[in-house]
Amino acid sequence: MALEKDPSLPEFSDLKMMLAQSKIPDNALSQTLSILIDRLDQLEFQKADIIQNIDNSVKNIVTNIINIIGSLEGSAPNQATYLTSGNESIPLPNSKQLLAGTGVTFDDTVPNRRIINAVGNTDLDYVGDYVPGNTYNDGDIVVGPDGITYVCTKNGVNTPPEPWPGSSPGSVIHHTTHEPGGGDPMEVDATPTRGSLRTLGTGANQAAQGSSLAGYAQLNANNIFTQPQNLESNGPFIILKDTSAPVDQRVFRLLSTSQLLYIDALNDAQNAVIGRFIFYRNGSLKANGYFYEENRLTPIGHWQNQPFNAADYFAGAGGTWTVGSGSVIQNRYAIIGRTLHWILYVSWFSGSSSVTGAPTALNVRIPGGFTNNSNTVFTAAYSVINGARTTADVAPSGTLVGISKLDVSAFPVGTFGIICQLTFEVF
Repeated sequence: MALEKDPSLPEFSDLKMMLAQSKIPDNALSQTLSILIDRLDQLEFQKADIIQNIDNSVKNIVTNIINIIGSLEGSAPNQATYLTSGNESIPLPNSKQLLAGTGVTFDDTVPNRRIINAVGNTDLDYVGDYVPGNTYNDGDIVVGPDGITYVCTKNGVNTPPEPWPGSSPGSVIHHTTHEPGGGDPMEVDATPTRGSLRTLGTGANQAAQGSSLAGYAQLNANNIFTQPQNLESNGPFIILKDTSAPVDQRVFRLLSTSQLLYIDALNDAQNAVIGRFIFYRNGSLKANGYFYEENRLTPIGHWQNQPFNAADYFAGAGGTWTVGSGSVIQNRYAIIGRTLHWILYVSWFSGSSSVTGAPTALNVRIPGGFTNNSNTVFTAAYSVINGARTTADVAPSGTLVGISKLDVSAFPVGTFGIICQLTFEVF
């Protein structure tokens, strides 16, 4: 309906009556005032029309909202099930609010779109065998007491790994073509298909159907080979590791390469050679260490000192020979096989080396506990009796060497010294 005129608005129609009753002549001024009164009266009705238009617009908007709600109720009843971002259980009683649980986040940065992200530890860390009392966290991989590998899915776990409910890993049955694992015996299959134990051999050496692994080399068994074995490759080698030995002293390697055979002592990482023997095809042998023989404690050819013992120096019948430690400058020897190399230097000018009486022989014990096994006599190129140089014979005999003058006369009372180098057979 049309809007009625607001009674609070001023009236302009009575101005026309007042103008007509006034004494103003009917001239341009009177006409102008009459036009102004008409314009003001028209403005009053235009304002009423604007208000009417606003009222009509509001009614149209309300009508449209009602129509939209009605159409929504017709196509999506409020009894249907919805996932909502907020709690809208009042207008939609069957709605479910979508919330982010543990390890889940929402990304609403893009308008009209929600992205669901999973968070948490995505790194896996193998930590070895399960140790009671240790604390394990999400992503840790451990081997349980039952030999099964488990993955920890929570933080702060200190209880033993638990098998999946209802599982019994020890009773898993193999496929018709055998695979590693399981509790049933791995007998040889009827046909040598891929994965079959019959592929362990070919021809006459192929395993028979239904047989066990008897007669075949196994990694976890003590294998006895009754036939020659060949190891063929480019640079074949065998590693021997003594797990009971100290660190970096456990590994030996037998290696064939470049027409040479090596026996190497390696560190545990097998990246450094500690000791090496090299065997040549012509029978030669080379080593970067020493050679020992006959259970001796000193390597072949290495010189060693004979410890001083006054009883190792004495005279034969008819006198005495007394030697002090300060007089023995050298008493050293080296042994190669059964050959003794010996240097003896008894000083006549330092320490004490004195002869009394009239002995015809002076004796020195052969070093190293060896015994002479030769018939030989050496001439000492340098010997001194009472300060005068002379010549003496040195003859090994038994466990001693005897020193005598060339004329076999007795040694006079006084000092005696000798320098000699001897080589002879011993046992």
